Amino acid sequence: MFLTLWPKSGGYDTELNDEQYSRISLIPFAEWFGRQGGPGINTGVEFFSNIAMFAAGAFLVRLLLNKSLAYTVAFTTAAGVITELGQLILTSNRSVSIDDVIAAVVGGLIGFAVGALLRRLLVTQPSVPGKTSTPA
Repeated sequence: MFLTLWPKSGGYDTELNDEQYSRISLIPFAEWFGRQGGPGINTGVEFFSNIAMFAAGAFLVRLLLNKSLAYTVAFTTAAGVITELGQLILTSNRSVSIDDVIAAVVGGLIGFAVGALLRRLLVTQPSVPGKTSTPA
């Protein structure tokens, strides 16, 4: 996550200007479908890297903290929005995209599902002596 706020070059800005507003993309998947010939390789790599990063975080939230789906989605959405706002405010040459927030939520859902599955496999229910379980 630290690398998403690292400036590519030019350092950090202290206030918003017109150039920064032009780096905001609020149209979902505009980079994917807005280009002739489709997206470049970097678009896919960035999108799936964001999914992987947030999936790992959501996996840990679910597995270690045992939080709900709603909590995990709220957590990953907030983390995605905060990351994008940090890129807008702190860097001068990174773009801010709704696609990255979408990737955060998708990663959150994937991480939650994997964490829930692993938690279910690892956590065993204590058995009560003398009771037999019947399938439902």
